Amino acid sequence: MEKHSLNDRAEDANPSGAEEQIAVVDGFNTFLKNTLLSPEDRATCEAMYRLTLSDSLTGLSNLLSLEIALSDIRKEIVLNKENGIEKTPFLIAFDLDKFKELNDTSGHSSGDEYLKSIAKHVREILRSSDTFARVGGDEFVIILPDSNILNATKIAGRIMDATTKIMEERSHDENEKNGVDVSVSVGVAPWDEEQESKEVRMQADYALYVAKALGKDAVVSYGDALKLDGINDLKKPINPDSMYNAFIKERKK
Repeated sequence: MEKHSLNDRAEDANPSGAEEQIAVVDGFNTFLKNTLLSPEDRATCEAMYRLTLSDSLTGLSNLLSLEIALSDIRKEIVLNKENGIEKTPFLIAFDLDKFKELNDTSGHSSGDEYLKSIAKHVREILRSSDTFARVGGDEFVIILPDSNILNATKIAGRIMDATTKIMEERSHDENEKNGVDVSVSVGVAPWDEEQESKEVRMQADYALYVAKALGKDAVVSYGDALKLDGINDLKKPINPDSMYNAFIKERKK
């Protein structure tokens, strides 16, 4: 298996022009707040603003909206540190295993319905303060603005349960009986107060990559990913107290 490093995924974690795009959106938001508009014009502008930050298929936040949320969280981390407030944000990155096979077997319309279903089910388990974004075809990122490793593990488990539930629902649909069992791989990373958003996104993505390399249908924390000797030594036992093993143990109950 080819060895990968965190830097190999840096480009994905820091899309080109993100800061400029955020500045444009912030400017438009300021315009809406400070400009006298007719009710009709304001409604139109606000609708355009929402569309700019939404994924057209699922209605989730899009990549630009995620970048804005990450920027806001980073500012909040700095303020919390100055005021002695202890909060630890977490990032959860996940994507769907065998999704391409599902698309190839059942068609893209079926794949689209699956994406909408996973968005609906996962959104139901999150708090209103959490950010849930679709950042690629079958790639998603969640920001938990104040959490811990136990809660992040539980949410990861519920995301995996959601995929199981969707597959069970689809098994009753004659048009969806294609033999493709879609699962989910999850990477989790805590956001240290010294980290920039790009770094923590890279870490969550790296943990996700390791989860897939372990055989998919798994959740791995960034700390666990570092215990492996690069990406090649996937047979090395992970600490029994690790997030991955705690999750597997909980799933077997």
